[in-house]
Amino acid sequence: MTEPYKVIACDLDGTLLDAHHRLASFSIAMVRAVAARGVTFVIATGRHLQEVAAIRAELDVPGDVITCNGARVHDAANRVVYRQDLPAELVRALARPEIARGAMINVYTEDAWLVDHLEPRPHGTVTTGVTARIFDPSQFAGDDVAKLFYIAAPRVLEDIERDVQARFGDRISYAYSLEDCLEITAAGVTKGRALAAWLAGRGLTPADCIAFGDGMNDLEMLQLAGKALVMANASPRVRAALPGIEAIGSHRDEAMAHYIRSLYQL
Repeated sequence: MTEPYKVIACDLDGTLLDAHHRLASFSIAMVRAVAARGVTFVIATGRHLQEVAAIRAELDVPGDVITCNGARVHDAANRVVYRQDLPAELVRALARPEIARGAMINVYTEDAWLVDHLEPRPHGTVTTGVTARIFDPSQFAGDDVAKLFYIAAPRVLEDIERDVQARFGDRISYAYSLEDCLEITAAGVTKGRALAAWLAGRGLTPADCIAFGDGMNDLEMLQLAGKALVMANASPRVRAALPGIEAIGSHRDEAMAHYIRSLYQL
C-alpha cells in the first residue's frame, strides 16, 4: 500500500501535546500505528533535546527530532546530524541588560539550559522536568549556543523585538513560541530549513512530507511541506501569514491524531 506521505513532521506544544503539555493515549496510539506502516514521524520543536526525551520514550517509535526551532537535528541515538549555532558574539550582545530589559534570559547549549534568574510563570505553562542552571550573562563566553530566548510580558517582548530587529537585522532569526517567549537563533535557522536538510539527506522532497503546527516558529515548516495543517488554536499571526491554510481541530481534542487516522485509514 502506498502511503499518502512518507514523513509526518509535527510540532509538540499546542499541536501533538494536550492542554497539559502531555501526550494523550489516542495520540500515542495513532503515532505508533502510522509508524508501524513505515511512515517516519519527526518531532519538530522549540524545546531542548533533554526536554523531549520523555516524550520520545512514551511514543516509542523510531524517528529523528528537530529541536531548538531548527538549530539542531538529532537521530534516534541522540547523535547530532545537523547544527547551526548562534554566534558567540551575538549571544553576548543579546544578553546585555539594556536589550533584555529585565526579561528572563534563557540559553540552550548542547547539554544545558541556562537562565540568568527564575521567574514564576502562569499556571499551565510548559513544564518539562529539566532543571535550569543559573548563570551570569556578563561572564558567559557564548559558545555552543543553539538558542537564546527571553521570557517576559508581551509588552516587554515587543520592545525587545523592535530592538533586536534594529540592532541585528538579518544576522539572527527570531520567532514567538508562546506569547511570553521570544526566541532567537542564528540567521536562517528555522524548523523548515532543518526539515528540508533532513529530507534531502534521505533522498526525499517536501512533497513527501505532511506537517502540523500552531505557532510562528512552525511557519517555515508549514510553508515547506507538501501538505500543511494548522491547529484551531494556532496563533492568529500564523493564520495571517498563511492565508487559505487548512485548519483542523484543537490540540485539546487530539485533532492531529484524528486527522492522521483518517488520512492513513488506520
